[in-house]
Amino acid sequence: MEDLKQGVASERPVILITDDLFANRLALKKILKHVDADLIEADSGNQALSLALVTPNLALILMDVQMPGMTGFEAVEFLQEEATTQHVPVIFITAAHRDEQNSLLGYAAGAVDYIYKPVNTEILLSKVRVFLEMWTLQSVLQSKLNELESAHKVINELSQRDSLTGLPNRRFLFENIPSELARLGHSNKKMAVIFIDLDGFKNVNDTFGHEAGDALLRIAGGRFLSIVRPLDIVARLGGDEYVIILKDIAGDECIIPKLKEAVTQMSTPFVLAGHSVTIGCSIGVAIYPTHGSDFDTLMNRSDEAMYEAKKAGKNTFRIYCDSMDKQGVRRREIVEQINYALQREEFSLNFQAIVDVATGIIVGAEALLRWNNELLGFVGPDEFIPLAEATGHMNNIGSWVLGFAVSTMNSVNKACNAQLNLAVNVSPIQFQHADLYEQVAAFNKSSLTLNLLELEITEGLLMDDSEGLKQKLFSLVGSGVCLSIDDFGTGYSSLSYLKRYPVDTVKIDRAFVMGLPGDEDDAVLVKAIIAMAHGLGKKVIAEGVETEAQWRFLQDLGCDLAQGYYFSKPLPEEEFMHYVKEQLEVS
Repeated sequence: MEDLKQGVASERPVILITDDLFANRLALKKILKHVDADLIEADSGNQALSLALVTPNLALILMDVQMPGMTGFEAVEFLQEEATTQHVPVIFITAAHRDEQNSLLGYAAGAVDYIYKPVNTEILLSKVRVFLEMWTLQSVLQSKLNELESAHKVINELSQRDSLTGLPNRRFLFENIPSELARLGHSNKKMAVIFIDLDGFKNVNDTFGHEAGDALLRIAGGRFLSIVRPLDIVARLGGDEYVIILKDIAGDECIIPKLKEAVTQMSTPFVLAGHSVTIGCSIGVAIYPTHGSDFDTLMNRSDEAMYEAKKAGKNTFRIYCDSMDKQGVRRREIVEQINYALQREEFSLNFQAIVDVATGIIVGAEALLRWNNELLGFVGPDEFIPLAEATGHMNNIGSWVLGFAVSTMNSVNKACNAQLNLAVNVSPIQFQHADLYEQVAAFNKSSLTLNLLELEITEGLLMDDSEGLKQKLFSLVGSGVCLSIDDFGTGYSSLSYLKRYPVDTVKIDRAFVMGLPGDEDDAVLVKAIIAMAHGLGKKVIAEGVETEAQWRFLQDLGCDLAQGYYFSKPLPEEEFMHYVKEQLEVS
């Protein structure tokens, strides 16, 4: 009990003594002089009402029954009607109304006790102490409730804030924006929901560490705040995703300058750990009420628009349009189904022959991933692989592809008494996990000869240009694996990549092969790539060869390897085995 009392505020309880006779009030004050409470007096029912309504910490009222003007009964009835006094206990003290009927009237009026004069000192003190004790407990409980309410308010505010940047978070948005939309529903104003994903943020973490990444996220949040008005909202959803809410906008046209400014802000170099780092951002926009009337819909559609901005080359923005809806539904269906694709054994591999350009003899094959889903049917790799990478499934899928491809090629080589090379595409995601390196190390202990394995990487991976990546690639090559750059010429092709990294082969994209030999620009470009690669000691493979004329032209240019429908379409395992046997018998 004493521990609880320590929590009570410093204010003391107050007892209101009400009696029209001064002598009676004086007598009660003498009885209560040692009670731990402040004593105040009223000489009438009216004065008692006035004091009770304005006195804080009022713990008890001692009320005479018979007084001129307003009786004690009437005064208590009024007190019962007021919210601030209806719970204050009242003890009636009377000399004239000593019968049971009046006693019952007192209780009916709202009193907690009814005492006769002359007052028994011990009885009164005992009752007063009980009610003061009750007031103390009530005060403690109220104090604790106030503390809990204050703490809950702080916790609620913290739960709606991103701990890293201090910006509002996802919870804040979903708890507060719906009411903003309801308010806008009664006006002609609009609201823009702007979904932002930082481009290249993962490389910052991998290259400079998470502290630098965290610093970038904080700076990015500050830059977004600098381009909006005080009434607008900048929130961080998590990871490298932000949302900007532009409130009370008059029309769509006022959004464009903000979007351009956001792209500019993210394209401006960040100084992190003494290094100048450049990233970008992809932005999607949905507008209330044009693109949706509820926040869930607006968020989904701004996300879909952001995805379109990424497809358009990143570091740009897109505003939602109806055509994106079907694409968004399709993406969500793919994401949902891809969760179970490995478990349901829906993936398969086809193998497309790689031939020696000079002779046309098969020397290897590329493993190509295929997905046939019961609900969606055949889903092309260009459609599902980016989503598998975005949703965290690509590492497991890539491990399965590499393992199954190696196992299959081992079987083909044994059955055909051959030494065919195997090319396997590896996602940049896989290079971020130890699984890839452990899997290759395990191959080294199996029957596979690692120098027959070629991992195809994208130019985008090499943009990382970090020392960590360079060491990993050299480690793979040191184990015997070969590396090739896939689709060379379509991305960020640079001669420096071929100089800095241990690449063995350059693959010319089919887009440049299909125009051969008639298209002069394609012919010049292919000739230059072959000459450049050979000058650096690299082999060249051309993909997408579909005619004899293309093959002969590549022979004349000295291209090393080729693949395409002219030689063989991608084949399932058994058909590929049969194809290899036929080709080797002929040769």
